[in-house]
Amino acid sequence: MEPYQIDLHDSKVYPMGLTRIDGGIHVTTVAAAKACSLLLFAKEEKSGKGVKFHEVFHIPFPETGKTGHVWSMTLKGDFTSFFYAFEADGKRFPDPYGRSFAGRERWGKLSQAKNLLLAPVVEPEFDWQGDRPLHIPYEDCIVYRAHVRGLTKHASSGTEHRGTFRGVVDKIPYLKELGITTLELLPAVEFQEVMMPENVEGNPYGNSEPTGRLNYWGYTKACMFAPKASYADQGSNPVTEFKYMVRELHKAGLEIVLELYFSGKKCRSLCWRRYASGCVNTM
Repeated sequence: MEPYQIDLHDSKVYPMGLTRIDGGIHVTTVAAAKACSLLLFAKEEKSGKGVKFHEVFHIPFPETGKTGHVWSMTLKGDFTSFFYAFEADGKRFPDPYGRSFAGRERWGKLSQAKNLLLAPVVEPEFDWQGDRPLHIPYEDCIVYRAHVRGLTKHASSGTEHRGTFRGVVDKIPYLKELGITTLELLPAVEFQEVMMPENVEGNPYGNSEPTGRLNYWGYTKACMFAPKASYADQGSNPVTEFKYMVRELHKAGLEIVLELYFSGKKCRSLCWRRYASGCVNTM
């Protein structure tokens, strides 16, 4: 007997991605495919060899849960310790609405380029300590634009958390000394910095291996709801570190603005303020 049960009678409308509900989860994704499945993975701790995952469940979406290209399913059971991804007609892909991902924890590591990104079913709790957006009037903003990794990666940055969200927190006294009100960060969501060859599929002479070049800036396709894992300390949760950075900046009276890149092929209704082909979200 499987440790989960598909609830075929749940007729509620849920957001895209994964939603935790009483007694289980609901998952929704988009795929122009004849078949779609939820993949669940268990985490293995490998001493001295990092973390590995193995697939434990392959759960097809029921046909009754399909509307156009949208696939939905409610599952009853305990999924607390699992990570997940999707598969459509044999092609595996991460949840575009995932809140964080395992698989690319090391910046620029070529061997991670083809990893399937796995999102945890459950994210850790975080104490915001009553934090609220500062809502600094636009005309009063003095903006400092920075790259999370570039701001503190050099040894001269004076932080032990070089190139990370925690490193940004360590630079708060410096930012305050500058007299700014707002820190604008270049894309800090989960993008693929290892550049892959284009137009390889169907080309008999194509090479699908990493080129060795890196997209440092982050203006490329990304998972817009997940902080970049390689911008967190090794072994730390990127969501927790990101939230900590936001909270500490707000405590210091500094507003934070995040740049998000949209190619023009994506829906721009997510933008609050849009500059050229990208946009920024105020927090």
